[in-house]
Amino acid sequence: MQKEHSAGGIVFRKDSGEVVVLVTQSSAHDGWIFPKGHLERGET
Repeated sequence: MQKEHSAGGIVFRKDSGEVVVLVTQSSAHDGWIFPKGHLERGET
């Protein structure tokens, strides 16, 4: 099985005392996901 590396993060901010979280609509699945992606060669 080939290894695959990806990276992601949870992007958020506090706005008037509430936490607002960034999610994105998945093109591969039906639903919302946290932003992520594949690493390019040389990225850390």
